[in-house]
Amino acid sequence: MKSLIVALRRVGGTLAAMALVSGALASGAAAAPTPVVFGTATATPKTQTVECPTTVKLATTAKVKAPVTLKYQWVFGNGTKSTVKQYKIGGKGIKSIRLTTTIKVSGDAKGWGAVRVLSPVKKVSKKAWFSVSCTGADAQTGGSTWVGIGYLHEPDKPAQPEAPANPVTSATLNGTPKEYAGRCPTEVALTASFQHSASPKAFEVAYRLRDSLGDVGQWRTTTVAAGPASARTVDLGKVKVAKTGWHQLEFAQPNGLLSNRAAYTIVCGVPAVTLNKTTAYPGQTVTVNAAFVGSDVKTISSKAFDPETHTAPAGKRDHTFDAKVSATLGEHEVKAVFADGDTATAKLTVVADPSPVKGVKLTLDPAAHEGRCPIKVKVGATFDLTGYPAQALSIKWRPAGAEQWKTAAVPANHGGSFTAQLDELTVTESKKGAYRIEIQQADNLKSNEVPFEYLCGEPTITLSATTAHPGDTVKVTVKGFGSDVKTVSSKAFTPELHTAPAGKREWSFDATVSAAQGEHEVKAVFADNDTVSAKLKVEPVPNPVQKFTVDVDPATYVGKCPTDLEVTAKLAGIPAGVSSIQYKRVGTDTWITLAIPAGHAEPYVVKLPSLRYTESGKASVQYVINQPNKLESNTEQVVVTCGEPTITLSKSEAYPGDQVKVTANGFDSDIRKIYSDAFEPSTRDPLGTPRTYEYVAVVGDELGTHTVTAETLNGGKATTTIKVVPDPNKVKGVHIWFGDDDYKGRCPVSLPLTVKFTGLPRGKQTIQYRIAGTAAWQSIEVTPVLGIAIETVRVPVTQSGKGTVKIEINQPDKLTSNAEGYEVECVEPSITLRPSVTRAGGEVEVEVKGIDSKVVRVHSDAFDPKEYKPKYPDEYYERDHRVGSNVVAGTYEVSATLADGTVVKAQLTVAPPQVKSISFATSPPVPTNNKMACGTVVTVKATLTLTAPAGAAQAVLWKLENGAWKTATVPAGQSSVTVDVLSYTVTTSKPADKFIDVSVNQADDISETFKFEPYCHG
Repeated sequence: MKSLIVALRRVGGTLAAMALVSGALASGAAAAPTPVVFGTATATPKTQTVECPTTVKLATTAKVKAPVTLKYQWVFGNGTKSTVKQYKIGGKGIKSIRLTTTIKVSGDAKGWGAVRVLSPVKKVSKKAWFSVSCTGADAQTGGSTWVGIGYLHEPDKPAQPEAPANPVTSATLNGTPKEYAGRCPTEVALTASFQHSASPKAFEVAYRLRDSLGDVGQWRTTTVAAGPASARTVDLGKVKVAKTGWHQLEFAQPNGLLSNRAAYTIVCGVPAVTLNKTTAYPGQTVTVNAAFVGSDVKTISSKAFDPETHTAPAGKRDHTFDAKVSATLGEHEVKAVFADGDTATAKLTVVADPSPVKGVKLTLDPAAHEGRCPIKVKVGATFDLTGYPAQALSIKWRPAGAEQWKTAAVPANHGGSFTAQLDELTVTESKKGAYRIEIQQADNLKSNEVPFEYLCGEPTITLSATTAHPGDTVKVTVKGFGSDVKTVSSKAFTPELHTAPAGKREWSFDATVSAAQGEHEVKAVFADNDTVSAKLKVEPVPNPVQKFTVDVDPATYVGKCPTDLEVTAKLAGIPAGVSSIQYKRVGTDTWITLAIPAGHAEPYVVKLPSLRYTESGKASVQYVINQPNKLESNTEQVVVTCGEPTITLSKSEAYPGDQVKVTANGFDSDIRKIYSDAFEPSTRDPLGTPRTYEYVAVVGDELGTHTVTAETLNGGKATTTIKVVPDPNKVKGVHIWFGDDDYKGRCPVSLPLTVKFTGLPRGKQTIQYRIAGTAAWQSIEVTPVLGIAIETVRVPVTQSGKGTVKIEINQPDKLTSNAEGYEVECVEPSITLRPSVTRAGGEVEVEVKGIDSKVVRVHSDAFDPKEYKPKYPDEYYERDHRVGSNVVAGTYEVSATLADGTVVKAQLTVAPPQVKSISFATSPPVPTNNKMACGTVVTVKATLTLTAPAGAAQAVLWKLENGAWKTATVPAGQSSVTVDVLSYTVTTSKPADKFIDVSVNQADDISETFKFEPYCHG
């Protein structure tokens, strides 16, 4: 028969939840001399550092003589106690029972619990001590932080005759999955693995599940066959969960063994799709959001959208986008599909836009007219259809004030705007006003208002004379009506076409009469393409040239021959319209025709054919015009002296950067400039105008043979050549430096050294260099910029120390760089264990320094698990590793593997339990009332006693709670060692921490607590 009693108690502002207290009968108990004999009292776990609130199970065993009704209550170290419980135990003879309570702890706590029997005898059990240190933001501070809250009686558990007292030695509970996001509730599959002791006979293992909600399951049993110690795996099935938590296995055996907590993280949610509006017009935008904590968004689709399907970016569990509404009217489903196949839907209704035209711009072409009538006026409109879908539309419109509606057909591919000619009007007389239209739709949209003005009339043209000679001037007057004058043209004019200034409605100008004889039409064209014309007759002129002069340049010439002398003629008095004349040089027989361009300057200046001279001499030059009066030019006297300029160089071959003396003589003219691609700069302009010029030129980097040219003011030239060959000492300077001259890391190493080469010629080239003190030359290819190249080379270093380095250049002048210093400290990767001696089930801090390579793996057969690979590797690694609880005593290798393949190792010693007891003493002794003199220094000592005298010096690992492990050495032949735990100066206040916990690092986790409360009166 099982009963459950639940008590709720508010402690320190925290409402404690339900917990369980169980009592289990075990058969095979020895006879008890009195009705109730208490056994051991335990706390599970005894000490823990966890997030609070948490629970601790307290238990005590007893032997009773049945049948009996046991009345008892739990009492606690914080002064609280439970209500009186009644436990009826049937049968006959001595029965072993176990009384258990679970307490809830909401803040840091140290205390104990014990069972007080009220009937049939009055007796108190041993105290079950515990200690809890809370982490996390939810830990309670202040007030009482723990309380016992529930009690449970249950019948005797099945006996396990001849089986070990605690058959299960360890247990591991695994939950799958460990993380889940999606619809809730979901299921977590639980699998238990446990190790059991050897047994000569079959026995049963009783266990049950506990969880983070405080729920406790039914006891279950599994039968283990007789045989050696082994492991067993049990499938516990699936549990439904709806929030983050854990499950744990409890075993029904005296030590109250608990498995690990199989934790899982649950995030609940349902897929959803939401819209920012439920009704929309075609072409509008709807903001869509699809989200589901359990799976990525895959697609969102609806016939209400254009395009119909939208694909979400990869990895999006919450995705928002703007969808364009399609032209498909009606209510449509919007469906989101997620990567796991789950879906969510919403509704969107697409309705027709009652006012599809958002605006209309009206035009009249033309809106104004001044000229001949009748004219046609085109009525045009541009309709704004923003948001209207790609489908045909009929727009009803009419002129403002009219009764009859007209229709404009819009095609399906309008693209959000539609322009059309709506009408064509005929204007037959002058009128002025404004025109607009209105649209037949819900908002009664009206267009802009377009003003118009039309004036009707005709243009005219008049001439100041109806007959003229070539070159005469005729005044032309043109008047437009309704349009500006554009052009006036006639073959009687030169130029033939005259363009009126912009905006001239009436225009007068003087036209020059051309040489085109006969009667010609004079035609005026207006901006509106209207025309009007008049007639002009052109008659010939007798002697067109009035004055004739020539100029020979130069009349006196000194220079290279043959040479051509230019002849320039000036013809004065030629009337407009004369298109050509004839001339010849006096003393020759052939007449030459010279074309006279229309619109020539006065006088007309023209180049005649040049005169060629091949040798020195003198001549007279005169020309005559072929017209009735045989007009002659002036006479020019010409003198020619033949010769040429020269140029010389101080050397014909040079290196880049060399200096070369240049000497030039212009002969008959001053030197204007000297130039060559071989020099920098390439061109030299002399100061003044010297006939002979000399200077020193600098040779450039461009190799090869180059021409050097001297040019005179009169166009004469002299040339020579120079060959530019490579300079054997092409590097003019070299400077070196280290970016970081201090290096700490693994050796050997190649230090990066920056080298700056200066004074280099242009173009890609190879430089040979070596580190000073080494034999081998090395090559480096550079492409200099402005003669400078900066490169990086490597300096090999094999050991720690300081040094200097220089760079030598392999060229004739043996150029050497500056000296640059460096310092190298060679270090290697390392691994350190703290402590290096521990116990099975203990913890070891592993510190690895990878120097310049990341730690990717830590391994040891002593660890559980044996291998750990950091999720985010780093050059520095520090982590606590747990030694397997079943690892046998001995020496184990701990290795760390670095990313570059390096493996560093250390030795870990796992030792068996050594210490059987821990006792405390103070010096000086603390009296029972704890009162001492102020300022007294009290030393707390702990004596660690071994199970047997040490055969050789024996190391023992011990520590204070939350402290570091320390080593105490038991001398050979001795059974104990005493260590100083702490030193305390007595004050008027008791110590903040009244309990001193000392633990020994060995398999049975032995530890003891010492209560320490000295104080004094001030």
